[in-house]
Amino acid sequence: MFRRRTNRLNSHIYEGNYWYFVTICTQEKSKIFGSVVNGEMVLNKIGNVIQSKITQLPNIYNIHVDQFIVMPNHVHLMIGNNTISLSRIIAGFESFATKEVKQLVAESSRFPCGDREAYATALLLNNHNTLWQKSFYDHVIRSDRDLSRVREYINNNPLQWELDEYFT
Repeated sequence: MFRRRTNRLNSHIYEGNYWYFVTICTQEKSKIFGSVVNGEMVLNKIGNVIQSKITQLPNIYNIHVDQFIVMPNHVHLMIGNNTISLSRIIAGFESFATKEVKQLVAESSRFPCGDREAYATALLLNNHNTLWQKSFYDHVIRSDRDLSRVREYINNNPLQWELDEYFT
């Protein structure tokens, strides 16, 4: 049986007083959260749900979310001071965000003409039962310089969208 090799460091590094830079992509990198217009991210209804769920993370998991951005097909987060594992936080976020988006899509019995994002989301949920790819990218932030670099990257992500590896 094929066993997927983990890209994670030793588990102790994902618990405790660290800052993490995390990138979570949609299934098949589908652009369903909105679009970048003139260097600014414009969220659609689904993107607003995702943003709302991110802002709830500190209350649910007793963590800090320093910076984040919801892009058309991925999310960047900077999470700090974890008391539980990073994998548990991300799995929980993905689960309750997917549940809320499913509810939004179900309530829209007919998609308005031109609402490709909602239609694409409905197809994704039917085919995969989740919005998200199986794994996520993470980086442990270990210095003030690295912290500044990550903050700048997140803030400038919409300006760099056409150069982004997730653009295609």
